[in-house]
Amino acid sequence: MQRLLTGLIAGGAFFAGTLWLEGWWFFLFAAAAVTGAAGEFATLARHWVPRGPVQALWLLVPLSGAALYGAWPVGAGAAPAPAPEVSGVVLAAALVVAAAALLVLVTRTPINEGLPAMGVLAFGSLYFAVPLASASLLQSLDPWLLGVCALVVTLGDTAAMLV
Repeated sequence: MQRLLTGLIAGGAFFAGTLWLEGWWFFLFAAAAVTGAAGEFATLARHWVPRGPVQALWLLVPLSGAALYGAWPVGAGAAPAPAPEVSGVVLAAALVVAAAALLVLVTRTPINEGLPAMGVLAFGSLYFAVPLASASLLQSLDPWLLGVCALVVTLGDTAAMLV
């Protein structure tokens, strides 16, 4: 019952934010939820990398999401431009991976945890930042379309949990 109540409240808040917020305000709203999920992932990843800098995901996810979203500026109702912004998105993703490797080196992560720590940081940053930037981009194109997508995912996840 608690899970259902939490889903209704969080789903309603997300749908309201989707319809009422625009541009970077929606990005900040969505970033709060996605960053919380990234923090939970960091807590789970602590099992594999006990001395690695996985808590940096709290900072890497919103920053890399903002870099990806900012690399592809789109106005409301406009179609995304294909060429120059795509290279900006690829550059932003490459910088996230380089930042993960640099962070592992700077924090003096033990050698046996270095590669898993880079994997957790690089994968985790992009795993949470790309949907954040994509949802913000989709919301700027059509808020109702993002609302329908969120509803379909929620119904599918609920059905999968019950079956």
